[in-house]
Amino acid sequence: TAGSDDAERRSYLSQLKFDSVRSYYRTMLPAQGWAIIGDRGDSVELDLYTRKGAQTLWVHIKRLGPLATEYTLIANGGQSTPPAPADTLR
Repeated sequence: TAGSDDAERRSYLSQLKFDSVRSYYRTMLPAQGWAIIGDRGDSVELDLYTRKGAQTLWVHIKRLGPLATEYTLIANGGQSTPPAPADTLR
């Protein structure tokens, strides 16, 4: 999945554990009103597809190492700001 003219894409590298980032988005998104439509993954990668009204958000999380996680947020379909990156937990 990639960004487009009508979608904003942001990628992040983090020194957080994969499990921490995965848990953060699985918990934080519904708490902010996002419905998780798709949740697929394993111990190395996770793809979340979410919706909030007319907005959609795709979250791809990938484990790079014990304390290295890459994640990408792709949002479209609305005017509000996508959820904050997991690094804001610190």
